[in-house]
Amino acid sequence: MSEEISEEIELIAYKYALQNAVRHGGKAAEGPVMSKVLGERQDLRQRAKEVATIVRKVVEKVNSMSLEEQRKGARNQIPRAVGGEEGRRAQGATAPTGR
Repeated sequence: MSEEISEEIELIAYKYALQNAVRHGGKAAEGPVMSKVLGERQDLRQRAKEVATIVRKVVEKVNSMSLEEQRKGARNQIPRAVGGEEGRRAQGATAPTGR
C-alpha cells in the first residue's frame, strides 16, 4: 500500500475513531471504525488486513487521549468531514427539539 493511501486511511480512521470515542465516553472500538473506513472507501475492501493494521494504530492513539482532547479533535475534524446532525452529535451537542 502506498504511503499516500496509508496517510489517507489514517485521516479517515482518525475522523471516525474520534467520533466513536466521543460517543462512547472516550473509548473508540476498532470494529465500528473499520466499518466506517471501508464504507467510505469500498475500493479498499480487498486490502482489509492492511487497513485493519492502520485502524488499530489510530484507535490506540485516540484511546490514549483524554476525553477532552478527543472532543477538541472531534470539533476540529468531524463537522467538516461529516457535517450535519452527525457532526453535532459527535461534538456532544444535543439534538434540536422540534419546539
